[in-house]
Amino acid sequence: MGAWTKLGAFWTKVSRSEKKFLAGDFDCPHCKAKTKITCWPNTKGDNPKRPDFIIYLSEDMAAPAPTRSDADETAPTDDDHLPF
Repeated sequence: MGAWTKLGAFWTKVSRSEKKFLAGDFDCPHCKAKTKITCWPNTKGDNPKRPDFIIYLSEDMAAPAPTRSDADETAPTDDDHLPF
């Protein structure tokens, strides 16, 4: 097996609702700064193929949503995701 490259570190935290999660920094080789992420246990369903944990990008690190230009008539709008 080849050498491992360290990409970041996590610390165990407890949310206000007393749920344990991991929080830390991810050193993306393509990014110029550390990326803050959290890792939460996946509690949705009992499918054995589901992941055990889900990683989320910190809100202050996320890119703003792209704006829709008038020239792009095929771009979905927020209304396209409504269930009714």
